[in-house]
Amino acid sequence: LLEKLYNNNPFLIKMEFAFQNATDFFIGLEYAPGGDMRRLIDQNGYISPSDLRVYLAEIAICLNSLHKQKIIYRDLKPDNVLITANGHIKLTDFGLSKDISKFEATSTFCGTCSYLPPEIVSHKRYSYEVDWYQLGILAYELAFGKVPFEDENRKKKMDKIIGEDPVFPNDADPAVVDLIKCLLEKDPSQRMNFVSLKSHFFFDNFSFKDVEEKKIVPSFVPCLSHPADTRYF
Repeated sequence: LLEKLYNNNPFLIKMEFAFQNATDFFIGLEYAPGGDMRRLIDQNGYISPSDLRVYLAEIAICLNSLHKQKIIYRDLKPDNVLITANGHIKLTDFGLSKDISKFEATSTFCGTCSYLPPEIVSHKRYSYEVDWYQLGILAYELAFGKVPFEDENRKKKMDKIIGEDPVFPNDADPAVVDLIKCLLEKDPSQRMNFVSLKSHFFFDNFSFKDVEEKKIVPSFVPCLSHPADTRYF
């Protein structure tokens, strides 16, 4: 599956090899030496709007590619977005991904709690829309350094996910706010998707074609002393 997915999108992590013994299965993935998006948030507190635009576009292209192949990802979060040597992203960890080509929907309760969409929390059947919701949570965390719905009590956190709207800083960029609100729409049928995301005014005068061709580079490019440098991990 990983081989097939990578061949269709350069922003997905590449499987270099795989083998198994009597008890275990091993997968060797390409090395992305720039660390993960969690490290960037912890280091900087937030991601600038210009970098946010590039990162979200690259991730959206990944999700759209998966959806075209009838795969839902279901585990989008900063820890699963890696940075390559040239500053671009690689989406990794497909442990929760699922092929839904047979039924076009599923009902498994899974994912990272703060990133769960309302339909999963409510134990409803769901489809590709869950990935766009998680992109909205990721966008919020990248832009403001925290997730929108949080509580030490798991039940209260899930109640917020279902019943509350996200709150934004007073000085937040209106374009970022509107984009995130569209991604975090509670009703999956009204939620933003790849087509509506590309046409949103946050991406005015921005070329997704240039993003696919890696012509737009984020400001953070790892400073590496050698290809196997681990300073960002």
